[in-house]
Amino acid sequence: MTKIICITGIDGAGKTTLARKLVESLQENELPGIYIYGRTYPILSRALMALGTGILLRDHDMWNDYADYSWAKKNTMRNLLFKWVYTFAIIFDYFPQIWFKLLLHYPFQRIIVLDRYIYDTVICDLAIHLNYSISETLNAITWGSHFLPKPSKTYLIDLPEELAFQRKDDVPHIDFLKELRRYYKNLLSFPEVEIINGEASIEDLVNIILITTISDNLKGYVWPGS
Repeated sequence: MTKIICITGIDGAGKTTLARKLVESLQENELPGIYIYGRTYPILSRALMALGTGILLRDHDMWNDYADYSWAKKNTMRNLLFKWVYTFAIIFDYFPQIWFKLLLHYPFQRIIVLDRYIYDTVICDLAIHLNYSISETLNAITWGSHFLPKPSKTYLIDLPEELAFQRKDDVPHIDFLKELRRYYKNLLSFPEVEIINGEASIEDLVNIILITTISDNLKGYVWPGS
């Protein structure tokens, strides 16, 4: 039976590094670990965002005045027509692409390590743009999760925004990370989500996940050759 482990967290948390190192460790232990990038290419939604930025937000610059840009963007997204068209664009972009990625491996007996998943798509593509409340965000994730395989365990890498901001040169402002972190920390409402310390070394985090996930959440897995 295929198992899914998900790594999530704010920009600069180290998701990709941890996910790839975890897969390497699984493979070194002769376990069938597979890495999948759990985000998808925005086609319809990117076109809409480009149109909105070029027409409705052309006088606002996220890099020079993030507070003004963020306010203008959320004010624009209050338009119900634009909000729902954008939401459907995200849905149509995400589900076909993520299922295509999963189906390459999901029918086989493997451990899929997802670098981001439905949590990140809802938070980064919907909640932060459409100014979702926490309950709206959790409800959207719950709804989307009905159409996807559920992770055996999701690890939320949490760390101070200041440290994450130092690690990233493509984040417009630390306030963006603060807003993201507020959404991400509420993922602990889901029983499969466990928080881990993003200030720890990658090696320590890999060991924590290997011990807890393989021993507690992958019981009953029939390993190849067993």
